[in-house]
Order: sequence, then structure tokens, then C-alpha cells
Amino acid sequence: MSADFTERRQCDLPGVSESYARVVSRTFAIHGLAMARIHLKDIYGVEHVIEAQTGVKLMEILREYEFGVSASCGGFCSCATCHVYVDPQWVARLPQMQSDERELVSQLTTFHPHTSRLSCQMTFTDAMDGIRLTVAPEE
Repeated sequence: MSADFTERRQCDLPGVSESYARVVSRTFAIHGLAMARIHLKDIYGVEHVIEAQTGVKLMEILREYEFGVSASCGGFCSCATCHVYVDPQWVARLPQMQSDERELVSQLTTFHPHTSRLSCQMTFTDAMDGIRLTVAPEE
């Protein structure tokens, strides 16, 4: 077995070695699946940098980990359990909020007028590589 598969270094995700993360990244590249980075502060205040496949909703990426995104409605914009705060430097780069998202998110007690978004309403694209998000507290 090569050193790539046996070395164990600290990775941002508990229980995931850096070598495993490199293997996953190479596998995605081989199969033509684009990867980009997300800088995330989870619901517990812990910061993470994750690489994820583009072309899927941010909610789908975030709920796969124990970051505090439950996404109870499965992405149908009806529960707001995927509420995140977008770093102010990224807000203008994102697609505009649609009326149903605006209506739902603005009713939350944790709503921040300029940075609150529902991650189920944002498709993760190459243009979002490096985005900075914070998972909002539970209601």
C-alpha cells in the first residue's frame, strides 16, 4: 500500500484522514465531478473547511455532516432548518432570494436581514468556491 493511503494526518472532519480526503478529491476529478471549498462555522462554533461536489444544493452538503443542519423538509423551502448566515463579502455574489425564501426566513427570530439564507435554495457552484457560511442557531 502506498504512503498516500497509510499516512494519517489531522483533517478538518473528525475521523477523516487527510489522505482519505485526497483520495476522494482525486476520485471526483477522475470522474469529471467538480469540487469546491466551503468555509463553515457549525452550530457549535467550530470552524471547518470542506471540499464538496458542485451542482448540488448547499443544504445537501451540510446535512451530510454533524454541522447542525437538519433540513427537515428535504429542501422544499418549508421549514428553515437549513438556515445559514452568508459572510457579507459573499452576499452580492449569490443569486437573489426568491419571495418564498424571503418570506420564510424573515419570520425567524434568528433572521439577519442582510446575511440570512436558506441553504436549500442555493445550488453550490464553482463560482462559490471559498464561500464562508455560519450555521444559524436553532429556533
